[in-house]
Amino acid sequence: MLCTSELYGPMYALLRVEFEALGRGLWLSHVAKDEDADKYEKDELDIGFGTLLNLLEF
Repeated sequence: MLCTSELYGPMYALLRVEFEALGRGLWLSHVAKDEDADKYEKDELDIGFGTLLNLLEF
């Protein structure tokens, strides 16, 4: 609907949020150790999103 209305900025903003949620979810379920998950829950994780994606090996 945003695309057909030519609202590309909001469309990409929502897409980015979805992509980051997917990346973090995959990392948490497949890569993260228990202590990493605990840090993530406490908002103390110091891993950037790019590094987080690099740790996911498909």
